[in-house]
Amino acid sequence: RRLPSCRPLVALPSGEVGRRLMASAASARASGADHAPGRTAAGALHELPALPEWPVTEAQFRALTFETLLLCTHLGSQALGSEESELLTRMLRRELGPSGDALDQMLRHLNNSGLGESGSSLVEVPAANRPFLHYRFLLLTAGRPHHFERFVDFQQWVERQLVTFLCGLLCLTQTVQLSTWELPGFPLSKLELQRTLKRSFRECYRQYVIGATGLEDFRDKEYTSSLSKLNMLVHSVYNTLYENGLWPEALQYKLAYPYPLSVTVYRVLLLATFSEHGGGVGGGGVEVAEAAAPAVEGALVEARASGAVTASSDEANRMHLVSALWHCRSALRITPLQHSLCLLWASWSTLRRNPKDLAMAEAIHRRVPWAPGPADAPEEAHLFASVVSKLQGWLQARLSDSHEHLEASPPELVAAMLKAHLVLRVAASRTDRSSSEMEGEHGAAAARARSAAHGITHAGNGDTSRGGGGGGRAAGGPGG
Repeated sequence: RRLPSCRPLVALPSGEVGRRLMASAASARASGADHAPGRTAAGALHELPALPEWPVTEAQFRALTFETLLLCTHLGSQALGSEESELLTRMLRRELGPSGDALDQMLRHLNNSGLGESGSSLVEVPAANRPFLHYRFLLLTAGRPHHFERFVDFQQWVERQLVTFLCGLLCLTQTVQLSTWELPGFPLSKLELQRTLKRSFRECYRQYVIGATGLEDFRDKEYTSSLSKLNMLVHSVYNTLYENGLWPEALQYKLAYPYPLSVTVYRVLLLATFSEHGGGVGGGGVEVAEAAAPAVEGALVEARASGAVTASSDEANRMHLVSALWHCRSALRITPLQHSLCLLWASWSTLRRNPKDLAMAEAIHRRVPWAPGPADAPEEAHLFASVVSKLQGWLQARLSDSHEHLEASPPELVAAMLKAHLVLRVAASRTDRSSSEMEGEHGAAAARARSAAHGITHAGNGDTSRGGGGGGRAAGGPGG
């Protein structure tokens, strides 16, 4: 199915490998249903940025997102304060399931106490390197089936580490302006490098992870050899960056999650602070969200009527959680504008799940940030345009057909949505105006440069029809 924030999904390969991949996806959906009861879109597939060929289930997508939260915040260690640790632990248990088994297993499989062995490279990695991208690859080199209770858990864990690290590597190569990437023995273009990375990682996963059905036919030696080849390929990318004076921290294993992977992960973490009564990651479509809205609204009304939950306590807990996510913003290098846009997106996703939430409708227009200027980074302008256009289109569709979508809604709700739509229109026009002004300045500068070049050319030819001769005399006289 087509998801609102993704391109059409790419079909999985056919044949025996394709059947095993489909079986793995079905198993992941089943396990996701166990860990996240009540999720209406638990079987939906999600694409990661720059990696449409490898869609993952919602259960896998959520799991890799919360793994990033654990790695960025060092949850389970002494790096966090007691209050922040309690808030994040409560949120994770709410998202992963009522029991603590899922969270405990996730923690165990993300540190050296759960995966480290004698001679393992993970044992020597300092804890300060956990929030960075390359730690995912180090996890791969250390994890083996005997570290997991079930072989299917190992398969799903490997997929999460592979797709997260590969997606970050592809996002990084997209942002770097290099025409040639040096691999051992031959150079590659950017497109050829990306194809090589995708093919190499997918072959490792297909042949040695999905290609096995259990411990009895898992080929540990071949799998380790395949990981060694991937390691050589990854370090070739790092060396190319270093030799061109780019991202020197890559060779120090301190490469942060690049854009847009960082924003993709962070906005789901931010949305989790709003989803106190279930709900998916916001990618299941407006129809799914609206279908689940009555149950969500009923749960909220019942809880607030009993006095267990109040609107003020909801907002206070939410703001505490947003503050606790500062550790993720720092590790993922989320800028203030990106944080504001992710907060706007999370507010919109919450409103889609509960379209009659007046407080959230009123919050949307307050959370529209200022448009990025010409001096801001290009990824901020890209994210601003993406979020604003999608939110504006959704509000436009509901307001233009108010009899279907807003019938029997209070006037305050319609007014709040209309105000949000007007604020978004102003923000979008401000972005368009700044872009056109920037293009106009560039055009005027180019015209002035062409005019100056034209005058210099005539002066050099001794043409006095446009003042070129005068310029030549002033520069050095007739004989000069």
